[in-house]
Amino acid sequence: MYKNKNRFMKKILFVLVACVLFTLSANAQKVRYGVKAGLNYSDSKVKVGLDYLDSEVKGISVDTDAIFTLNAGVFAQIDLTNRFLVQPELLFTQAGAKYIEKAYLNYIALPVMAKYKLSDAFCLEFGPQIGYLVSAKNDGNDVSAGFKDYALNLNIGVDYLINQNILVGVRYSHGLNNISSISGLDMKSRQFQLSVGYIF
Repeated sequence: MYKNKNRFMKKILFVLVACVLFTLSANAQKVRYGVKAGLNYSDSKVKVGLDYLDSEVKGISVDTDAIFTLNAGVFAQIDLTNRFLVQPELLFTQAGAKYIEKAYLNYIALPVMAKYKLSDAFCLEFGPQIGYLVSAKNDGNDVSAGFKDYALNLNIGVDYLINQNILVGVRYSHGLNNISSISGLDMKSRQFQLSVGYIF
């Protein structure tokens, strides 16, 4: 029942996002497309509830070590005015952290960033992101069952346009929802992202 409800909500969300992006594109002054790739510096904020199975760690916060992961994908830049634009992206991105062993969570993510041009080169960005879990590995073992199949994040960052085509971006992505499906375990992802993009 819970899984079916999640799938239904995700379909509704995708339809809404598609409708919004179609409307923006139809009213845009200019639309450009690009590709990007880079590194994430990722860790997780973990809290263990009193109902967690392991009695030795109940009621505490668990420290995890950050790990480097990857991101890559495509994006569109939709100009709304001379200063404001919207940048939807479709990314493969990895979250994760190290606690005893390294855990890698692989997502297909859809960020939608509102951007404001401070100058011809610098641009501030802010927006939500939804990610769908493709796989999760811990020391080579499949641990997907221990994680929810979606993650909600809020992103903030800055871009620097080196020239007409090459773009460098730094972004912080903060997890909003508990991505763990294990009872009593609250886990939220955090990432710093560095990426290089090419605008066609």
